[in-house]
Amino acid sequence: MIHLQHVDLIYSSTDGTDVHALEGIDLQVAENEFLVIVGPSGCGKSTLLKLIVGLLRPTRGAVMYRGRFVELADRDSLYGDPLHPYTRALLEAVPIPDPAIERARARPRLPGEAPSPHHPPQGCLFQPRCSFASDECRRKAPELREVKPGHFVACINV
Repeated sequence: MIHLQHVDLIYSSTDGTDVHALEGIDLQVAENEFLVIVGPSGCGKSTLLKLIVGLLRPTRGAVMYRGRFVELADRDSLYGDPLHPYTRALLEAVPIPDPAIERARARPRLPGEAPSPHHPPQGCLFQPRCSFASDECRRKAPELREVKPGHFVACINV
């Protein structure tokens, strides 16, 4: 499955201006679905495909858990300083391309099972699997809030 939410990719041109190659892309392709991308030359088709297969990283992106945004930041902040526990877990799960290093590393696992979408937990949806969950997390759903300039997180404990 492919899921992109509010993804931007901005290039800096040689004259210092920003070129918005992709802006605000929302895309979901389920298993066994096909996506055909059609458009004129220079519209971003190749850039989008390079981003999907991991040859490019978005300049800005969002992380969602159970249909809700948990983190929104520029690329460098999201990859270099992930703040939400779910974002950290996702990034730690990304395989390392060197098989020897990948086999040797400890792969952290989230505790418990993902909650049922039919019977979501009270409070934060991630709290049953979060090692930082507090009583407040079990009572109150966190709002997405700016914790650093341009870096938004939905976590009571961040």
